[in-house]
Amino acid sequence: MYSIKPTIGAMRHQSDLRQIAGLMLITGICAIFQPIGNVASLISPGNTSTTGVPFSALMGGLSLVSMGIISLFIGYNQLVHDWGNKTLTLFAILLTQTGFIPYLTDISDVGQQARSGAAFIPEAYNASESAVRFVGAMGILGIMAYGFSFIGAFSFLQFSLYTYQTGNHRQRSAPYFHGRMTFYAFTLFMAGLSQLMLGSFIMANYGGGVLEKGTIGVAMYVVNFPAISIFLGLIQIFNAVWGLARSYGVGIFGTNDQSFQMSMFVGWFLQLVLQVLVQVGYVPGDGLAVAAPSITALSLGLNLMPAYLDYKARTLPEEIPTTYYGTGEEKSVADSTIPHAGAEMEA
Repeated sequence: MYSIKPTIGAMRHQSDLRQIAGLMLITGICAIFQPIGNVASLISPGNTSTTGVPFSALMGGLSLVSMGIISLFIGYNQLVHDWGNKTLTLFAILLTQTGFIPYLTDISDVGQQARSGAAFIPEAYNASESAVRFVGAMGILGIMAYGFSFIGAFSFLQFSLYTYQTGNHRQRSAPYFHGRMTFYAFTLFMAGLSQLMLGSFIMANYGGGVLEKGTIGVAMYVVNFPAISIFLGLIQIFNAVWGLARSYGVGIFGTNDQSFQMSMFVGWFLQLVLQVLVQVGYVPGDGLAVAAPSITALSLGLNLMPAYLDYKARTLPEEIPTTYYGTGEEKSVADSTIPHAGAEMEA
């Protein structure tokens, strides 16, 4: 009788895989739920379009649902069953590139409405064409920030899994994650800036309390209380600047410093409560009810990636040695099942 115990390196290897798989599972669920309400409305009897923006929105929504299902399947199997297939992961990577379709469609749609000079702002405000264009510009900036963060999170996680499945994971040391965090901190900054500027513009022109004449909305921004938009924008900018500093190694107090992760969680929680429940919930009726889960799902990449990348950057070595994940002969996970880390094999 004998037993084979996993090495520290092998357990690190499996732990990293399960981190990636768990995040793929979560993002997959979000990709399914984000567009599903809009897709259902676009395929309802008498409402299905084969041309123009509605058709593009339908195709984009279906692409998000498809990539969400594939990501959920891959993430679940890798997380629970320690099973992965590099060909399937590569297919998911290619499919994810279609995920930009709905965001490009939204940018085009918002741009067209902004050029019309009569959108986003209710007629009761008697808004000028320049005001409409400014609101539209903030919406486009928000779409870019949220879209790049969300699809970027998908691509990053899938490529990360693929590097493990092909044996190239030692290339992803701390400097790699520092570089990626810079990008996601910038997208968070874009989101915060667009929300701050939108709220400030509305407050300066239409009042700082409750917007009594109607809701002003563009893209993922639904504004009934301009002060809330300003507050959330400042929170996001604060976290973005802090994350940018940490991506250059500034303000990190050891490998166990979780302060940034806590700040990102608080920022996301405030966004969920104020931007979704309060701003959207204040709209009379249920006309924007579908927007609440959509905005919540879309916000995941914006808030998740900086926190995750910061964690990886401060816990991995600057250069990963050959023995970090074991002897270099650990079992491949590309097309096989791996025993659970704590299991013993006896014969």
